[in-house]
This record gives sequence, structure tokens and C-alpha cells, in this order.
Amino acid sequence: MTLRRGELVALVGVNGAGKSTIVNALVGARPLASGSVRADGIDLSGLPGEERREMFGLLTQEFGRFELSIRDSLELGVGRRSGGVKDEEMWSALEFAHLRRVVSSLPNGLDTVLGEQWGGSGMSGGQWQRLAIARLALRDSPVWVLDEPTASLDAEVEQQVFDTLRREASSRITLVVTHRASTLAKMDRIHVVSAGRIVQAGSFSELVTDTNGEFYRLFHDQLVGDI
Repeated sequence: MTLRRGELVALVGVNGAGKSTIVNALVGARPLASGSVRADGIDLSGLPGEERREMFGLLTQEFGRFELSIRDSLELGVGRRSGGVKDEEMWSALEFAHLRRVVSSLPNGLDTVLGEQWGGSGMSGGQWQRLAIARLALRDSPVWVLDEPTASLDAEVEQQVFDTLRREASSRITLVVTHRASTLAKMDRIHVVSAGRIVQAGSFSELVTDTNGEFYRLFHDQLVGDI
């Protein structure tokens, strides 16, 4: 599987097909029994762990709902960056995640404490997910891996987020794991995983017309619903 800078690439398959194994191998969380992961021809297994981790921005389905201030929650995404993070960078990341207007409306802005456990402001599931996307944007890694990044968002906000991802795609590699046909229609290429192997690859329009393929079998019900 080749991931090219500037493309939005999707990985699909049933639970247990091997998607998580591929993602874990990519980011270095799982050692390879054979083969390699290379970036610009460089075998990433030879990089120090911290240097390899800096290459990736990872957003999983189990994103953290940190009951901290919005400022502190965003800063978790960049770790020990020298010089800290400027407010304008945070606002830009919130804009990316289509959460700036919400945060601007809060009495304490970036210093608003989130979560009702400590008397902070409550957020919807979609807003928590957008905050996780903002952390990813603030990290600004050259490779983004997004696992169901819009699962908690309504259709309108999902479209806005992917429009923004599309505008930003030219500067990085973006891999999206998803089960939503509406999301897949926005991808440049899709890889279909089954029993630990990539069994199909192509654009959405190519795969959706192959009625004998694994992709069509997986998404037939969603596609019929959309029609």
C-alpha cells in the first residue's frame, strides 16, 4: 500500500479484517514480522521511537475527553514543544475543527474548564470529537491517521470537516479508517482489507460499480439507502 502526500486515502473492512494491525504497524505500535514501513524510501524501523512518533498525528475512536481547560486540552496534542503554543495557533486549530464559534461564545474562551464533574462547561459528543480534531490540527504532523474521525458529527459538520481536510491535504499524507459510505465518497483512493490482506483498491466510483467485489458487499445496504 502506497500513501501519497496530497491524497485522502481510506482503509475499510469488517471488524477483525486487519485495519488496526495496519495502523499500528504504520505508527510503530506493532512490530512487523516481515516487510517494512518506508517514508520517502527511509525504513522507519531505524528511527528512534520519539522521532517516529513525531511523524504521526493519530485520532482514534476512543479520543480523550479531558476535563481540563480548553487551552490545556489542546496543548496535550503537542507534548513538550519548545516555546509553547500561541493563542492564535489554538484559535486556528479550533477553526480547522469548526469549533471556534462555540469556544468564542464561552465566557472564559480558551480558559473555559470542560466537563461537569468539576463544575465546568458541558459539551456534546460531537463537540468533544471536534476538540480532538483540533488537537490533531495543532500537532501538524506530516502523516495523519484518522479512525472514524466524524462518527459523532452530524452530516453538515462532517461535510465541513472533510472540506477542510481536503484543503489541507496537499501538505501531508492522510489515512482515514471508516465504515461510513458518505465519508468514503470523499476519498481519493480506498483500500479494502479482508483477512489481513488488501483485496481491492480504487476510487469510490470504481469500487461501487464492481458488484462482485468486497467493497460492494460491505457497503451495499448503505449505498441502497443513499439511493
